[in-house]
Amino acid sequence: MKSLTPNLMVGNVARALAFYCDTLGFTFEMGVAEEGGPIATDRTNEQDFICAMVRNGGACFMLLEERAFAHDLPAFAGRKPGASATFYLEVENVNALHEKLAGNVTEVKPLCDMWYGKREWYIADPDGYVLCLAHTLRT
Repeated sequence: MKSLTPNLMVGNVARALAFYCDTLGFTFEMGVAEEGGPIATDRTNEQDFICAMVRNGGACFMLLEERAFAHDLPAFAGRKPGASATFYLEVENVNALHEKLAGNVTEVKPLCDMWYGKREWYIADPDGYVLCLAHTLRT
C-alpha cells in the first residue's frame, strides 16, 4: 500500500473546504464542479464543487458532496454524512492548535494526556466527522 486518503461524504463541499483549509490549515489541491468536468486548481468557484481534495503534510482527504457520493457508490444512497470512526492526525504541536482553535470548533473530547504518551484533542468537522489532533509528549 502506498497511501490512505479517506473519501468523506459531505453536505456542502465549500463548507468542508472552509473548515479543512481555513480552520485547520490544509492546502487545496483540486476540485471539480461536475463529473467529468475540468479540474480546478484554485478555490475560485468552490461554491460549485461537488468534489475536492485537501492535504496537510501526509494527511489527505477527498470531500465529496453527498448526492455525488451516492451516485458514485449507490450503496451509500440515503445515508447521511458522518461515520462511526475517528481520524487520528499526528500534528507538530496540539497545544498551539488548541490555543488557536478552541471556541471556534466543535470539541468532542477536551485536550488530555493519555497513558500511552500522547496529548490528544478531539474535534468534529461540520459534517460530524471526528478528528483527533495529537502529538507525542516528550519524556
